[in-house]
Amino acid sequence: MLFRSAVGNTFTGSVTVNDLITTANSGTVTLNGAANTFAAQVDFLNTGLVTLGNGGDSSTFANGVTFSANAASNLGGAIVTSGDVANFGTGGVTLGSDSTVDTTNAGGSVAGANIAFGAGIAGAFDLGLTAGTGGAVTVATTTNITDLTLTSAATNTFAGSVTVNDLITTANSGTITLQGAANTFVAQVDFLNAATVLGNDAADITTFNGGVASTGNGTYNVQSTIRSSADALHFGTGVMTLAADASIDATNNGASAAGGNINFGSLTGAFDLAVNAGTGGAIAVNTTTNITDLTLTRATGTTFTGNVTVNDLITKIGRASCRERV
Repeated sequence: MLFRSAVGNTFTGSVTVNDLITTANSGTVTLNGAANTFAAQVDFLNTGLVTLGNGGDSSTFANGVTFSANAASNLGGAIVTSGDVANFGTGGVTLGSDSTVDTTNAGGSVAGANIAFGAGIAGAFDLGLTAGTGGAVTVATTTNITDLTLTSAATNTFAGSVTVNDLITTANSGTITLQGAANTFVAQVDFLNAATVLGNDAADITTFNGGVASTGNGTYNVQSTIRSSADALHFGTGVMTLAADASIDATNNGASAAGGNINFGSLTGAFDLAVNAGTGGAIAVNTTTNITDLTLTRATGTTFTGNVTVNDLITKIGRASCRERV
């Protein structure tokens, strides 16, 4: 099927073709059928808006889908490939309803493939991403997403700021990297994955307004500020490595003075770490290795259950007892 030129191309019913071929003059393309199937790779060369579904619809691109002309797109359903890339270019994606992008064809192609959003994703709906055991998820920014589920991937990299209600992970989510300057999560985030990178430099701020749990007990690489609004920040029993000076603050920069509990497994890395649990929170640390300066600003109590190796342990007004148990 070839579109040479048109103002708009709208398909209200299901479309099944070998190949959908577009040109720069194809105008807008709208696929609102319940079940669309394309055998060959589809490359949207048009510059007009591409709409894929209007609620509960499914479009299967058996050999992948790309947006070489970087058109903007609306997603309103399921986008599926059979182990081939889903690359939405740099035109930006708006969610029109709850949507999923799955490059494993519902598990039929376990390795999956890359999923790329070169510009922002916006829209107050849920988005689920499944890139398989070998696919990488890359996202520029997200704005006002409701729930973002990372079902499976080798890696998930968010180059810009992320704003979602809830970030939902699984044991198969792979490494999650948040490089944006300002990330915000409304609900508690439970990291079930094996490795998480928070921040790209010391100026980045990630705010977990519902706190953090780490049921997967994975590792953390931290080079930023991490905050909560008086909710617990529990980093599990894995190793947290400092890659730059960092701070962990359960008072949201003083806005929630009561704070919350802050728990670490092992801490390492030759950088400074500041920890603030507020007037009502306790700090618990297993071991520290080669930390430069460790600053405890405020807590009801601070307990180190293992050995502590730091350049300088600094305590500030409001902290309670500091104990070491070995």
